[in-house]
Amino acid sequence: MGIKIYAYIMILLGLVCIAIVFIPPHSSTVRTVLYLAVGLWSIFNGVKRLRR
Repeated sequence: MGIKIYAYIMILLGLVCIAIVFIPPHSSTVRTVLYLAVGLWSIFNGVKRLRR
């Protein structure tokens, strides 16, 4: 049960990171790419944990 909660938190975190990229005015390309990468990575890991 704890693993599922952790997975959902990771997916939520990823969505928040991706939302941060699109909402404010872009400050720098590097930061945008970084947030997108972290967001996608955590969503991917969360989904992987849920499937297990």
